[in-house]
This record gives sequence, structure tokens and C-alpha cells, in this order.
Amino acid sequence: MSDGTRIEASMVPLTLTNTMRISVPMEVVNAVNNHIDKIEKSKDKISYSHKLAGEIRTGEQIELYPHHKQLSDLKEIFLLFGAKYYEIYCNTNVAKMRDLAAQKAHVQIYDMWYNTYYEGDYNPMHSHGTQSRMGLSSFMYLKMPDQIVKNSKQIQTNKVKYDGAKGINDGRTYFLFGPSSGHDHYDFTCQRSFFVEPRVGDLWIFPKWLEHGVYPFRGDGTRRTLAANMNVWFEAEKT
Repeated sequence: MSDGTRIEASMVPLTLTNTMRISVPMEVVNAVNNHIDKIEKSKDKISYSHKLAGEIRTGEQIELYPHHKQLSDLKEIFLLFGAKYYEIYCNTNVAKMRDLAAQKAHVQIYDMWYNTYYEGDYNPMHSHGTQSRMGLSSFMYLKMPDQIVKNSKQIQTNKVKYDGAKGINDGRTYFLFGPSSGHDHYDFTCQRSFFVEPRVGDLWIFPKWLEHGVYPFRGDGTRRTLAANMNVWFEAEKT
């Protein structure tokens, strides 16, 4: 090989899927919390726990009506970014092979509920479902106990020492999209799980099949989240 030979190389990442994080304006978050606070004081609460995987015994899981006028701004955000998620996915090689962009898609909220967690409540690993074959799921943080917020800030600033049971994962949401072991760093594997730092106002959108869960937490405080599933219908399908 001559000294002037130029060889080019590049890494081609193998990505399974993507999640989307949206920072919802606090005025919208406050409006949603106010709406839920009113529901909490009423006698018209409808439990949604029979349709969900959550091990929420002290707290509760309550159905929400996504078309309520007090949730109109939130509904608009869900539909806007659900459609944006679909649009971005249409640029992937898999979607291009099927010319997915040519199929006019309509995003529709299928169901919505809120979760109130107290000490010991948790959500085991699970996935969601929709009426449509293609669907999106989501969750949004509405309230967080002080100790979870403190832990999250420590993690973000790399001030955490993982040298014992300190509850650093208390109340955290996690995604799991592949098996992992303590030898991953020797096997050229990339990350196959992902922890979400719980920040009030953050909305996460992801494919309905993506498994996720929530660790329990210790101590006082309320951990409140909102979740929704979205149908993705194509023009040729009956809704």
C-alpha cells in the first residue's frame, strides 16, 4: 500500500427506535394540575386501574377526558408532536422503503389518565396499546417529591457516587429495549436501557410497544404524572 493511499471509514449506528422529549410550558402544566386538583375533590373520579399495569395501591390512576376545555392546550401539544414524531420517523430507511410519507396519517388521542404515586407505589415493566396498528404512547411529569428532584439534580451534575443503596433511582422512569449485562463494555454493545430524569413539565412520546417502568420511592410527597396513548390512522383506514 502506497503512502498516498487514502482510506475512509465511518461508523453506522444501529438504532432500534427513538423517544421524543417535549418541554411543556409551565402555564399548561399548572392548568392541568388545577384541573386534576378539582377532580380529586369531586365524587366523579373514574378509576382507570383495571386497564393499567401500575402497582399503585396508596395512590390512584384516574381516567381523564382529553377533550375537556381545560385540557385543550395540552391536547393541542399532544397532537402536534405526535404528528411531528410520525413525520420524523418517515425519514428513516425503514419508513422510506414502504413510502410511509405518502400515506396520509391522522393522529388521534385514544385514552388519557393521571397517576398519583405515594411512597411504595410503582409501575412494573410494561408496554401500552392502541386501537390502531401503529400507535404512540406518552407520559408527562406534573408533580415530584423533593427527594426525587434532589436526586435528579445530582445525577445531572454527575455528583452521584454509586457506592451503596442511596435511593438514587427512586421514582425514576426507565425504558428497556434489549438485554444487558455487566460485560456490555467488553462486547461492543451500546446502551439498551435508558433512565429518564423526572422533570416537571417534560413530556415523553415513544412507540407504544417500547417497554418502560417506574421505580418506587421512599419518603413523603406526591409523584403525579399524566399518560396518554395516540392512534395513528391512515387515510384508507376506518377510524
